[in-house]
Amino acid sequence: NPDPEEAIPKKEFPKEKVPTWSEMTQIITPYLKPSDTKHTFYAICALLSVILGKIVNALPPLAIRWAVDVVSSNTLLLTNNTTPTSTIQPPYLPIAAFVGLKVLSMLIPSLQNITQRIVTHDVERRFAT
Repeated sequence: NPDPEEAIPKKEFPKEKVPTWSEMTQIITPYLKPSDTKHTFYAICALLSVILGKIVNALPPLAIRWAVDVVSSNTLLLTNNTTPTSTIQPPYLPIAAFVGLKVLSMLIPSLQNITQRIVTHDVERRFAT
């Protein structure tokens, strides 16, 4: 059985031609920065959409908790029979917040994909030249 590592030719570099970390960083850094202000804007939007997506995905359970708290406080108010029904809060706002957050959590990945693809195409174009 042939050794799989022997089938792949290994490229040996002389020690004097292997770049140092600082040299490699200098070579790669221009490709990590967007080429113009338009692509810088898209890169910032891509980063912010990732952060916003993380926040929005963490909030729906809190909206559910808020709705449950409103319903349970209404139940307590109704069982005590000491408070007028005008103080009872309908859970419309917490439910609307939950639905809005779920819609946002579906829309944000689209924004992420669009902005990340624009930035990626810019980088690929620069690598190709």
